Amino acid sequence: MKNKVQKFGKFLSEMVMPNIGALIAFGFLAAMIMGPLAGFCIKKFDQLMDGHMPVGFEMLINNFSAGIIGMLLAILGYVVVGPVMSGILTVLAAGVNILVSHSLLPLVTIFIEPAKVLFLNNAINHGIFTPLATAQAAEAGKSIMYMLEPNPGPGLGVLLAYMFFCKDKKTKQSAPGAVIIHVLGGIHEIYFPYILMNPLVIIAPIVGNMAAVFWFNLTDCGLVGPASPGSIIAYLMMTPGPDIWKVLVGVAIATGISFGIASPIVKIAGGKNSLEEAIQAVGELLHQLGYVDETYVDAMQEREKLITTYMGMGVAIPHGTSQAKGTVKKTGIVFLQYPQGVDFGDEKAQLVFGIAGIGEEHLNLLAKICEALEDEEVLERRISIPPLQVRRALSGG
Repeated sequence: MKNKVQKFGKFLSEMVMPNIGALIAFGFLAAMIMGPLAGFCIKKFDQLMDGHMPVGFEMLINNFSAGIIGMLLAILGYVVVGPVMSGILTVLAAGVNILVSHSLLPLVTIFIEPAKVLFLNNAINHGIFTPLATAQAAEAGKSIMYMLEPNPGPGLGVLLAYMFFCKDKKTKQSAPGAVIIHVLGGIHEIYFPYILMNPLVIIAPIVGNMAAVFWFNLTDCGLVGPASPGSIIAYLMMTPGPDIWKVLVGVAIATGISFGIASPIVKIAGGKNSLEEAIQAVGELLHQLGYVDETYVDAMQEREKLITTYMGMGVAIPHGTSQAKGTVKKTGIVFLQYPQGVDFGDEKAQLVFGIAGIGEEHLNLLAKICEALEDEEVLERRISIPPLQVRRALSGG
């Protein structure tokens, strides 16, 4: 009996283990669909039952409804979503095979990097490339397929671009920590949000990884096993001794090209979203409209260094120091919108007002702003109104 059980266990192992990556991938892909769908269904059920539950039965109804909805969605996932995901992965695998058979392997990065950013990195690596690589490694001792997805170079280049050139203070400060987590920890998911916040940046890792794959292919480079997680440490541990320098060069190529492409995109995307540039913009507008002398702009910058002019509710009101009162020609107010927000300390301002007042008239300007933005509904409407109209309304022009 014992021998039969062992034989059956071996049979299951031989059947499951070669396909474990694909099974993980199917589950991961399906979960990305079924998870949000389950949340949506429960939310709608709660809205439907709101105010209609008998008193004292709330917990019972919630628990039973969650279980029933979960059971129905599990059946749906097994019958519908599972086969669909299987078909998608089959198509992707066929596409990879076509590229490989036609010696166009570098082009596979056009599919890899966008899919990774959508958090399909594990599905691609373990569901598609690892099975192919395992078969190749069994014959040749190594496989380039192991190198396609976990290369840390493309993501590192993107993170370095944000670290050096991002205008958003919080994002820039978070990049160095993300570099360590990505390169040493192998958690590629850490750089995906940096691309999602500016989708054009995806060009950088695509081209960077494409160049690296071309190099690996040219130098007959490969790994002996899957590098998981995709850290530089795991990458090198799976590299045959003679290929280590090739791998390091390939990672450097991917990093350099990705950094070179991402940097100008990140710089341009930063636009006028820094605190200093936002204050400079409203200050110059005050000067252009004849409210202040040009030196008042410097006084606005100095005021911000002394104390923040962020007022709350996404509103900031930069103004000059007391010493700059003499540079005010007439009382006035200007207004600029920043839908993506400008960092004022730990807060973000979408609405930036610049004010200048003769004597104590700036207090009246502050009162007008508070009155115009006294509730969140008005605030939302003000964000969508052209700045010039808001300025005229607040200044009574």
